[in-house]
Amino acid sequence: MKLSEAASWAEIVSAVGLIVSLVYVGVQVTDNTSATRSETASHANSEFIGFYNMVSGNAELAEIWLRGIRNPENLTDIEAVRFVFVLHTVMLQFQNNFYLVEEGTLDPRMLDAINSTLGTIRGTPGFEYYWTNRKSLFFPEYQTYIETLMYEREGEANALYRDVKSA
Repeated sequence: MKLSEAASWAEIVSAVGLIVSLVYVGVQVTDNTSATRSETASHANSEFIGFYNMVSGNAELAEIWLRGIRNPENLTDIEAVRFVFVLHTVMLQFQNNFYLVEEGTLDPRMLDAINSTLGTIRGTPGFEYYWTNRKSLFFPEYQTYIETLMYEREGEANALYRDVKSA
């Protein structure tokens, strides 16, 4: 075998090795992307579980939350601050999830499921109070998104948040 023939065979073997390596890297990237998306979805759920645990695990905070959603004008100054901070915490989580979908890290179906939770406070005096005072703290594209979700889509507040008055 001549040296030029050996060089040709070496080149072919190198090319095959390169193709096998690229296929392997492609499989690894796909697996890593899937793992990242799963971890992101799990983290998004954990954030909301934490929010629910925070409110439901503290009777005083749950009472402030409910009164704040129904009628924020009846809150003391301290209660109003707590209400706004709790709602702002969850709204920051919503905004984070919005951007995770935009960059492709979070499945859009997950955002839809999470936003159905936000929709439960649609039309409440508490959300109006909050959004009027805190809207400017969010990115413009997120403001537009929330206003579409909360004001342009049909739906009303969850029955839990309706202010039921005794006759």
